[in-house]
Amino acid sequence: MKRMLFLIITALCLFTGRVYAESIHDTAARLESLSPEIRLDSASPDEILKQVYEYDPRLEMYFGGYNGTSYGSYSIINMKYINSNIPLSQIYVAENEDELRELVTRGLLYCNESINIVLKDRSYKSIDMNELYDRIEAECPYGIMGVESYNTSTSDNSLTGDSTYHIAVKYRYATDELMKEKRETEAKAFTVVGSNIAYDMPDYMKVKTIHDYIINNCKYAKDYDTNKDPDYYTAYGALVKGRAVCQGYTQAARILFDLCGIDNFTISGKSHDDAHTWNAVKLGEDYYHIDITWDDPLTYDGVDMLIYDYYNTDDTKMAEDHIWDRDKYKPCVGKTYNYTNTLRLMASEGMYTQPYKSFVSVFEKYRPLGDVQQIDKAPVQVYELGVRSWNYREFAALSAVLFILFMIFRKKEERL
Repeated sequence: MKRMLFLIITALCLFTGRVYAESIHDTAARLESLSPEIRLDSASPDEILKQVYEYDPRLEMYFGGYNGTSYGSYSIINMKYINSNIPLSQIYVAENEDELRELVTRGLLYCNESINIVLKDRSYKSIDMNELYDRIEAECPYGIMGVESYNTSTSDNSLTGDSTYHIAVKYRYATDELMKEKRETEAKAFTVVGSNIAYDMPDYMKVKTIHDYIINNCKYAKDYDTNKDPDYYTAYGALVKGRAVCQGYTQAARILFDLCGIDNFTISGKSHDDAHTWNAVKLGEDYYHIDITWDDPLTYDGVDMLIYDYYNTDDTKMAEDHIWDRDKYKPCVGKTYNYTNTLRLMASEGMYTQPYKSFVSVFEKYRPLGDVQQIDKAPVQVYELGVRSWNYREFAALSAVLFILFMIFRKKEERL
């Protein structure tokens, strides 16, 4: 009889847990449909809502607060929703800043005009979005190719401590055309490196080869003010169309340096009183400035020239007619691989013939956001960024209740 009573209690507890889980499911469905008024089977709406957001964090993108009244065993709340125009299927979840950056990179690479992410970082710290975009540019130059502007809005969920990021991106032209140009640019970059640079060349020779190739195959687009061709600002303009301004030169160089495994970064500043960008490369233990744009001068008679005035220079030399925030960038103090020394070193080098056998496409490394499976309210959800169990706390709580009931029943049995 006592055993039967225990089994009945256990069954009731399991049923209660199932009802509770279904209650979370139903509440999540009402939040997803943006219902203005919701009844909760609890006098503590905060606790129920927190568990709903644990169950499906994407719903936090819509959370704008609530007000309501508790009636002993239940509550009636009126929800305030934000971002109601964003489909749930276009909201993604990141556990930390690294995953946030990867999701933003994927969105930019594939030209998403709206990128929506819930960041589940309980040790919350403010994220500098400008630094985030700088890192994306460093890790995936194709990601920022063709981007005209970003508009990032964030909000914090006071119940969970999570944050939401809605990023509206404006591109310089149609996304289908931009995707085509990104793929053409990558294919061209593979060809340039594969045809002009040997795998076993020392890095300083690779840098000079890239510097010379861009200048010999690209003209400065002096008509950019009147032509307004957006390609002038991209690696596509420099590598495929052969016409670009400083942004195109710099972006093309960065892509080629990356393919050769050369540590490099982009510097933004001013030169000759105009906004300007150029590259920095690491050779040996030191960094060097390399301004390919100003080494491809405009001449009065239109004759092409290749000079080395801004080739592998240090901070002191570059500061003569360039201005940049030195606190923002690593110092460039190298002297060993300046142009004069480079020529001496090359004179003593042998032949290098080992070709590059293959390249990894950026489109293989970063998949579209749609390829990242979304949680479908299953106990365990697997998607490309890892394995998550959003409602593990329900099962943990149920196990604890069963254990407590078992101990109570066992003590009563011992007293009998």
